[in-house]
Amino acid sequence: MKRGLLPGFRAKLANNENAIKDAVEDRTLRAMLFDLDCVGEGAADGIEVIQEIRALRADIVIVAMTRSREHSIPLRASQAGADEFVSKAEGREALMETAARILDVPHRRTTRITVFYSTPDVVGAKESLGKGVELSEGVIGLETTKRYEPGSFLQLRFMLQGERAEHIAGARVLRVMERADQSYLHTLEFTDLTVPDRRRLNEYLDRALGGR
Repeated sequence: MKRGLLPGFRAKLANNENAIKDAVEDRTLRAMLFDLDCVGEGAADGIEVIQEIRALRADIVIVAMTRSREHSIPLRASQAGADEFVSKAEGREALMETAARILDVPHRRTTRITVFYSTPDVVGAKESLGKGVELSEGVIGLETTKRYEPGSFLQLRFMLQGERAEHIAGARVLRVMERADQSYLHTLEFTDLTVPDRRRLNEYLDRALGGR
């Protein structure tokens, strides 16, 4: 995983039933985040897949998540074998805290920062104001009131706590999640962070996250 999330661990993507079963057979797997909304076309019900996973492995932690507000889902997921349940409406922070707890590692986080952003492909586009969260060397979470589709490019301008010089960087949208309050959390990957800016960013992360 990226620095600033759960250091020392690696993540594997399994986006269909066959890939999930292959992942479960990996004996180094300690925990699985299972998205009940994304079991794949033609797949069994997500709850049934959790039952199948639990039948194969009793030793891994299963965290189920969904955007559904159906009140019966947490109970059904638990009965199927899920150890934890996180609603997508709770946001990324709740998910990371849950992951850190079940893996028994400290949850390292950065302070929220103000980010000005614009769309570089739109001539004369004005800057908008957002909030940066979960900053790492190559990725930043951006909270906005407007949705930007995966693959979109944004120009970012932000200042880190304790610094006077701005960081200016291009970034590409990797993922976007709509929240219950109709705001959006975008996961952005830096695409053209300069070497000096990257060095300053790493130094900031060492100060902000070191020893936590």
